[in-house]
Amino acid sequence: MSIPVLRIFVSSPGDVRAEREITRAMIDRLGLLLHGRLRLEYCFWEDGLMLTTNGDFQSQIPNPAGFDLLIGILGARLGSPLHPGLHRRADGSPYSSGTEYEFECAINAHEQTGRPELLVYRASTLPKVDLDAEDYEERPAQWRALKAFCARWFIDQGASVRAYNSYANLDAFERKLESDLKTFTGRRLAGPLLPNSRRREPFPGSPYRGLKVFDMEHHALFFGRTRERGEVLDLLRERAEEGCPFVLIFGASGSGKSSLLRAGVMSLLARNVVEGVGVWRWTVWQPSDAPPGGDLIDGLAHALLGEKALPELAADGTHATTLAALLRQDPARASGLVQGALSQAAAAAKRERGQTGQPAARLAVGLDQLEEAFTVERFSPACREEFFRAVGSLARSGLVWVTATLRSDFYGCCEEHPELVDLARDKGQYRLLAPCAADLKRMILLPAEAAGIAFEDRPDKGPLEDRLLAEARAELGALPLLEFALDELYRAGAASGLLTHEDYERLARSEGVSSGAATPGLAGALAGRAEKTFAALPSRAQGSLDGVLRQLARLGEGEDEVPARRTAPHAA
Repeated sequence: MSIPVLRIFVSSPGDVRAEREITRAMIDRLGLLLHGRLRLEYCFWEDGLMLTTNGDFQSQIPNPAGFDLLIGILGARLGSPLHPGLHRRADGSPYSSGTEYEFECAINAHEQTGRPELLVYRASTLPKVDLDAEDYEERPAQWRALKAFCARWFIDQGASVRAYNSYANLDAFERKLESDLKTFTGRRLAGPLLPNSRRREPFPGSPYRGLKVFDMEHHALFFGRTRERGEVLDLLRERAEEGCPFVLIFGASGSGKSSLLRAGVMSLLARNVVEGVGVWRWTVWQPSDAPPGGDLIDGLAHALLGEKALPELAADGTHATTLAALLRQDPARASGLVQGALSQAAAAAKRERGQTGQPAARLAVGLDQLEEAFTVERFSPACREEFFRAVGSLARSGLVWVTATLRSDFYGCCEEHPELVDLARDKGQYRLLAPCAADLKRMILLPAEAAGIAFEDRPDKGPLEDRLLAEARAELGALPLLEFALDELYRAGAASGLLTHEDYERLARSEGVSSGAATPGLAGALAGRAEKTFAALPSRAQGSLDGVLRQLARLGEGEDEVPARRTAPHAA
C-alpha cells in the first residue's frame, strides 16, 4: 500500500529566517516520527533552482495552491515587492509582496477546492528601529504594510475573522509549531500522533552526545535551548547595529555553554538566518587549540585562515605568522585584510548565484571556553591583552560577529583586561542559567523521538523519562551527567527500541570492582563506567592514573583559585 503524502509550503519574508530554519528542522523530525505512515514533503523557495532565463523569483516558486498546508510566518515586514508587470491580481491590482501573493493564492485555492489549509504565525514583539541603519526609512513602511495586510485579512470591524498564532520568541514559536503540526498530522492519520511502533532503518549513531559537546553538525539533535539561542542571536543583532557584534556567554560549569555556542548560535549563523547578510563564513576554536609553542594570537590567526573561515587570506599570500604579527602590532590593518577577504567571498557568491548585486558577507567567530586564556600557563597577561585588543578590533569592524563562552567562576578575571570589560558591557554579555524542567524534558525525549526509540513506562516505577528528569533537576550541573546516562541507555536499548529501568539501574553497578559499590542517580552511570574502565587497565596503568589526572586538572587550593581543566603533552 502506498504511503500518503502531505505537502507543505512555507511562506515568509526575510526577517524571520531563524523561524524558517526551526520549521525545516521540525518537519524533518516529524517526518522521522511518521516514517511508514505519512510522508512529509516541503517547499522553501530558496531550495529551488532559480534560472536567470526563467524570469523573477516568484515565477519559479511553486504555486501554494498545489499544496496541502501553507505555513506563513510574519515578523516585522511584509517582504519585497513584486514586479507589477509580472504579477497582478485578476482585477489588475498589484501585489505588495511575494508573501501577500502566496497567502492570497492559498486562500483563493482553499475557498475553491478546500486545500491548502493555512497556519499563520506572527511575532508579537514590536520591531526595533536603529536610527542609523541603512534601511531605516524602509522599516516603518514595511511595518505599516504588514499591519495593513493583517488588518485586511484577519480583522473586520474591530473583530477577528481569521485566526493566527502569536509568538513572543523563537522558543514560543517552536513549541507552538510543534504542537500544531503534531495535531494536524494526527488528524490526517485519524488518531493521536503516538511514537512510531514500526522500526525503521537504524539511526546513524547515538542521538545523545554523552560527555562530548553538541557541535555545529549536531544542530538537528540540539533541543531545549531555543529561547537561549534566540536571545543570544538578538543580542548579536543589536550589537551589530551598534557597530560591535560581540556577546560573552557565561554560566556555571556543566550548564551547556559550549553546546549553545556551537550547535545553537554558530549553526544558525552559518545557515544564513540574519536578514541583510547573504554570505557567512565561520570558525570555532578555543585557546588550547593554539599551536604548540604559540600564543593566543597565533591560535586566532590559524583560525581565521581556516577552510570555513577566510582561506582567501592564504590565497593572497598571507600566512599565519604574517597575520599574527599584524594582529599584534596593527589590529586595524588586520581587520582591513579580513574585509578584503570577505569582499572576495561575496564576489564569488555573486558569480555562483548569478546575482546582479553583491551580497553582504560576514565572518562568525566562536571563542569557546575562554577561561583557558587564564588557565593555560604559557599565556601571559601581556599576551592576553594583545589578544583581546585584536578581538575587539575585529568586532568593531562590524564585519566579524564574535560569540565567546566563559565559566562564571572565571568572570572576575575579565576585570584584569579593560578591553574585554568594554566588549562585554551591557548587551555584550549573556548569563546562561540551568534549563527549566520543560526544557530538560525536551532534551531527554526529542532526541529519542528522532531516533525512533521510546522510554519504558512501568506500573511500579513510572515513565523512565520522569525518573531521569527528577534526578537531573536534583543534580547541580547535571547536563553532562544526563547526556552521559542517556547515551549509555541508548547503546543498551537501541536494538530493541526501548530504554528500560533495568538498563538504567545496571549502569550504576560497578560489577567486578573490588568496592562493589553503586552510586545512585545520574552520577552512578558515570561512576560505574569509570570503575569498570579502571578495573580493565593493567596494574601499571592503574598506578599511573593519579599522576596523569594531576597533569590534566588544576585543583583549586587558595580562596581565589578554582578547579580547571588543562592540557599536557602525551610524553609527560
